[in-house]
Amino acid sequence: MDVLKNQYLEAKKNEITLRSLFESAQSCQLLISKELNILFCNKYLADFMRANHGLEIQIGSPVVDFIGEPYMEHFLSNFTAALEGKSIMLEQELSHGDQQIWWQFNYNPAYDNGGNIIGISYNATDITSLKKSQQLTQERDRALDHIALVQSHEIRRPVSSIIGITELLKEHTYTKEMEEVHILELAVGELDQTIRKIVNEASIQIQT
Repeated sequence: MDVLKNQYLEAKKNEITLRSLFESAQSCQLLISKELNILFCNKYLADFMRANHGLEIQIGSPVVDFIGEPYMEHFLSNFTAALEGKSIMLEQELSHGDQQIWWQFNYNPAYDNGGNIIGISYNATDITSLKKSQQLTQERDRALDHIALVQSHEIRRPVSSIIGITELLKEHTYTKEMEEVHILELAVGELDQTIRKIVNEASIQIQT
């Protein structure tokens, strides 16, 4: 009797711990049955749906009642894949009223104690701030690459002039000065190759 009691208390403790983790998560959490009914949803999701869509999520309700029509086919496809044992992670931008939110979606099979799939767990995390940060970084990098490209072209103009001058010097310089002209020619040629490399790399970065 004590063994059964201890097992029950341990199971209850684990349930409370798991529920606490779900409720404290700053992301939308759902447990959905094979029949597409909601088995569990956390407070974060319930509050989000109420505030942004005026909908009240109830345990036992069909999850499709809370999925937007444009997203329905996409959701059902991922739901089916998760029921087949696949784990899916994707990112997508969705409209919620007058705001756009970038989400990271996770679909995973949910198992019972016997290892049988009983539904799926669904997680949606708001990654809008991360996406905006990435976009700003990309825009900054493109701007820096453009600056490098422009500056390299500006530097290359006088280098080209010096190359032309060294060619003239080679034609009209006496033998004793040829060594100095040759050293100048090598230095300018090396500088020219370095600038060409910078220009090519900057051009590739801007195109991508």
